[in-house]
Amino acid sequence: MSRFETIDVTRFRGKGVKKLSAPTIRIKRNLDAEKENMNLLYACFNDYEQFRSRRMEHLRFMRYLNGDQWSDLVPDPDNKGKMITERELYRRTGVTPVTHNILQQYMRNVCGQMLSNKYKTIVAARREEDSQAAEMLTNAVQACLLANENDTIDINVIVSLHTLGMAWAKITYTAWDERNCTDGRIDFVNEQRISWNQDTEDPRMFDIRRICELHSYTMEEIIANFASNKQDEKLILQLYRELYQSPRENRERDTQKATDILQSIDFWGNANEPNKYRVMEVWSKRGRWVLWTNDRGTFSRPKEYIYDIEKIEEEIDQTNAMRLANGLASGMDVDDIPLIEYERHYEQYWLCQFLTPQGVCLKEMESPYDHKQHPYIVASMPVIDAESKPLFSDLIEMQRNINRQRTILDMLVASSAKNTLFIPEDALEGHSIDEYAEQLMKINGVIVYKAKAGQTQLPEFMQRNSVNLGVFELLNYDMQQIQQISGLSGAIQGQIAKSSTPASLYAQQAQNTMLNFVLLFDRFQSYCQKRDMKLSKVLIQYYTAPRYIAIAGKAYGDTATEYIPELAATIIDNYALVPTQGMDTPIFRDMVNNYLMEMLKGGLIPLETFLGHTTLPFGKQILAEIQSLKQQQEQGQQMDMGKVANLQQIAESRTSPQQMAVLNQLMGGGQPMGESGIPVPMEAQMAQA
Repeated sequence: MSRFETIDVTRFRGKGVKKLSAPTIRIKRNLDAEKENMNLLYACFNDYEQFRSRRMEHLRFMRYLNGDQWSDLVPDPDNKGKMITERELYRRTGVTPVTHNILQQYMRNVCGQMLSNKYKTIVAARREEDSQAAEMLTNAVQACLLANENDTIDINVIVSLHTLGMAWAKITYTAWDERNCTDGRIDFVNEQRISWNQDTEDPRMFDIRRICELHSYTMEEIIANFASNKQDEKLILQLYRELYQSPRENRERDTQKATDILQSIDFWGNANEPNKYRVMEVWSKRGRWVLWTNDRGTFSRPKEYIYDIEKIEEEIDQTNAMRLANGLASGMDVDDIPLIEYERHYEQYWLCQFLTPQGVCLKEMESPYDHKQHPYIVASMPVIDAESKPLFSDLIEMQRNINRQRTILDMLVASSAKNTLFIPEDALEGHSIDEYAEQLMKINGVIVYKAKAGQTQLPEFMQRNSVNLGVFELLNYDMQQIQQISGLSGAIQGQIAKSSTPASLYAQQAQNTMLNFVLLFDRFQSYCQKRDMKLSKVLIQYYTAPRYIAIAGKAYGDTATEYIPELAATIIDNYALVPTQGMDTPIFRDMVNNYLMEMLKGGLIPLETFLGHTTLPFGKQILAEIQSLKQQQEQGQQMDMGKVANLQQIAESRTSPQQMAVLNQLMGGGQPMGESGIPVPMEAQMAQA
């Protein structure tokens, strides 16, 4: 299924605002429009080709990361003008290249740092009265991120920052077949399928005005997403028949590996994807004249008109003349008569087009989102002079040097003389060389021979080592340098320190090493904030009906379990939406539990508040049981002692030994205990009194 959305634009316009009508999916041929679209596609193709060197560099870095570090092409010394891989060149000399992959070790450490120090999106409200809605939106955004398996996408973003210097993602609202619903969707956009105007200079990339994403669809997917009737289907088949002989025959037998496709993708399509066809999704910034009006007589919201501006101006002039006449007739002053103010303004907007390789538009629409922007978000390393530098660019040459030196060491060891026996031919004394060698290889082997008169030369062993050329020192130096530059030190890896190393020094070394990752994680956090901001706006726009939101990982109030569109709209209208990042690590959760424990023992909060906000796994279920017992007491029913005894079983089955210790501490905090050992709720104590 395609990953772009089908949207009714008219639903998302402000009240009284005239905008472009909903996009008509019915396909029509227009030679003038197709000519203009082809000019746009050639501009996108030029953008795509200008970024080719960076994409090739990315593929090279990925080969190194995956362990293929001897495939770089070098001149063939035996065939001038031809190229050969370094692996083949070494093998010609009888040497087997050795790979010591430092990059994979480094990348695993970085991903481990990211996954072990997770952040959770928290929507904060600038106004206190919006806190309830902010809690609801926080849960909605977190549930959507969880449904999209966002952790997997984040790993791809981190890797792309190392190999490409930037990463692209896309936020849309579309149908989820597997969930039988519509919801927000986050897609990672492969760098081989996206291009943008390469004259961007702003380090925040605010000056992007053209984005093109290459889609590869089967013919059935194209018809399902762009055809509204049989005529559209016939036209689509005709369009692609001009490019391919049989666009609808079963081509699944010709399916290629995605790895091979992405390494040599064709902008115009189908060169290495015989079972799919190309559709270009182009977002471009356009301009137009609009008419802004403000009616001071009705106090309605300002309106914006796009079409028939001259006609609307005439109607406004006639209305103003009528109001002036009526106002003067009633004795009003001219300055007190409310008129309709209007002004022409040239505005820019984002236009989305789905084009075929011939320039035929399958679908066209203005940006349907309330944020008025394109759906893409970009993560980028610092852009200096319009260039973002991949982190691997500093490590590749060191990795190559380590491989060379390790190969040289292996070659020297393999070519050194080891236990070579020098024996004069006369000393064999009728024995064969195989018999001699067999005895030499035996433990306590004995070779019998008859010495000749006057012979003093005996068999002897000679041990000859290779000459020390300082290769070990160079290898150690390069290993230290790559660790210092990458931050991959022993302290950050958790390696055992020397016996004389103080604990404070070891902790300081680990902390200083983390400074190497500050820039990386700062850029990643900036990407997360932009992603969460755009995602929250999309959810607020398209969640037009109340819906239940699955809660996971945190306790929320009852109002947060149901999404209320009217409540969310009040926040976005007041510009009080502030997505931030909150810690979500075991250490942070333990700190929260400890603070809650101290507040509970000090009598500052009741037990139900503690259970409602703790991250201990038994909290919610025990809270539900306590509330059930409380309801029984309020209704005058006899307390179900089975439920009371069940509380301890819940705690024991849902907790680890460390968490059970916290529970025991809670039970010993000075509160009255029930028969089962569970602290008696304050309400139950009052009822007993």
